Amino acid sequence: MIKLIIIQIDEFVKYSFDCVIKLAHKFTKGDMMYHYFRIKDLREDKDLVQKEVAGILGITTQQYSLYERGDREIPLHHAIKLAEFYHVSLDYLAGLTNNKKRN
Repeated sequence: MIKLIIIQIDEFVKYSFDCVIKLAHKFTKGDMMYHYFRIKDLREDKDLVQKEVAGILGITTQQYSLYERGDREIPLHHAIKLAEFYHVSLDYLAGLTNNKKRN
């Protein structure tokens, strides 16, 4: 009986660990979606196309598209350039605040 309980506990621990690993992987770079919805909104508010903003950053349109879709993290130097271009704070760009003003 004790052996059966130990086996069941062992299987539960393995199952639980697998679930934790899957959840952790979901929130890691391999499967992570970065949430930069504001860069698309800001771009559209200025009636710009992705190619124009990519040119400002000195990157390809494809690379910029990855930022907008959340498939790639925006490097800090690009985030700073975007915040300066749109006259918003980095916190606003990252979705940490709804206040567009820079301090």
